[in-house]
Amino acid sequence: MPARRRAAAGCAVLLAAVARTAAAQEIEVEVRPTRWRLQTEPLSAENAAGEEREAWMLGVFYDWLEALPEVRGSYLGVGGFGAVSGDLGGAFYGGLSGGWRRGLTRSAGLDLGLFVGAGGGGDADWGSGLVLRPYLALEHSLFGAAGVRLEVSHVAAPDGEIGSTQIGLGLTDFEELLTADWSLGELLPLQPIEAEESRSALNLGFRTLLPSSASASTAGLPLSSAIGLVSLGYERPAGGSWYVPLEVSGAVSGEASGFLMALLGIGARFSVVPEVLQARLEALAGPAGGGGLDTGGGLYTEGRLGLETIADENWRISLHGGYGVAPDGELDGWTLGGGLRYAPRPVELRPGSGARGQGLFDSAVDLETWQLDVLHRFQDPDGKALAAGLPIDETLQLLGVGAERRIDSAWGVSMRALGAYGGDSAGYREGQIGLRYHLPVLELLDNPGDFFLQYHLGAGGGAEIENGSGLMHVYGAGYAFRPWPALRVGLEAGGFTSLQDGWSGETITLSVSYELTRPVRTRG
Repeated sequence: MPARRRAAAGCAVLLAAVARTAAAQEIEVEVRPTRWRLQTEPLSAENAAGEEREAWMLGVFYDWLEALPEVRGSYLGVGGFGAVSGDLGGAFYGGLSGGWRRGLTRSAGLDLGLFVGAGGGGDADWGSGLVLRPYLALEHSLFGAAGVRLEVSHVAAPDGEIGSTQIGLGLTDFEELLTADWSLGELLPLQPIEAEESRSALNLGFRTLLPSSASASTAGLPLSSAIGLVSLGYERPAGGSWYVPLEVSGAVSGEASGFLMALLGIGARFSVVPEVLQARLEALAGPAGGGGLDTGGGLYTEGRLGLETIADENWRISLHGGYGVAPDGELDGWTLGGGLRYAPRPVELRPGSGARGQGLFDSAVDLETWQLDVLHRFQDPDGKALAAGLPIDETLQLLGVGAERRIDSAWGVSMRALGAYGGDSAGYREGQIGLRYHLPVLELLDNPGDFFLQYHLGAGGGAEIENGSGLMHVYGAGYAFRPWPALRVGLEAGGFTSLQDGWSGETITLSVSYELTRPVRTRG
């Protein structure tokens, strides 16, 4: 009898331990390989008068590797290029890329891909704005996840005067992104030593550029008013107190609609009051232009010093000042700004952990839902819309990308960026942030999709479209059908209105969206 009681007690202890483990292990994680590409290459083009133009372009891309499980080595990415020297200051093109990678040796690989996007700006003939860029690259790893890239590409505007073949150089950096979902199955535990908290963050900001007396427009006229810019940025950790800021800004005041800058740099944070106040020092550089501002070949640099304080567990409030200059142009001045920084604590793998899809046993981890969008918009201006003083009689076609962060089951914060590639408006671009409300309709039909209402506010301009300050709002409603659990196909209808001038009209937008969730550690 004692032996039986001891055996029964042992079984009870074992079952209790298993029950506790099963209850704690609620989240199944999956590793998604990703890649950053920083690239630079020359570009040759002709303007409308047939004159040859040369520029040096700088580009940034983010790729989702192994995007199609059925095609080993496949990837999908988003990014773009901007001019930083030469004759095409203000030229940008951005969009989507896809390709196939194959390893040649342990440290070298081949990359074959195609970029499809929208572009314009600078003194070049972009036609409708459609840009195609097939490329072939050789990658070689140097140390850790970093490497170099030698690339041959051909940039073409099919109905314009751009057909340029060139050799470029680049840097690569590979990462592993953790996505997750709730699970009831038996999983191997992800050990604490294999996971860590990321310090990546999203920034939403506004700043004012106060042009110096030496600043001038592309027509040679002095700039008489401050230029207001809204920006969306991303911070990538770089070890310790260091980080890499990436920021895209567009003009919303100062009669500079269409002015765009995309900056990349290095930053450091320093504690002033522990857990309360931090100081930040940043140096940034990248392509800028458009809106009639003279940035020369397109390079713009800016240094900043700022302070940041905690608003709540995920948000920070920042104020900063600095000085910006276009070294090859006639634009410089002091900058003042501030913004909000969204800084949750996503869980990621420690470098070299070797962990793969397993389970999280941590009750202090929750899921954060994101929706990634590919957009195609038909934008039909009304009779008051003008470009260079003439009525616009064509429907614009825009290609874009977006993302939505769900706040709860009904509300989400949505961000979008689009550029024209059809409608004789090459160089027109928009960037917005807004809210989306998902109506609780048809939920009884096994969740086939949902209806939604949305409103976005942001910057738009370019292609000599008269949009005053550049500030505009876009509104509408739509329906997204869910053919598979993580995939949505949507249709939206709405309108857009500039807060100045007569830039307004109607929109129809088609979308394909992919939903993912990532593990985020809750604060306590």
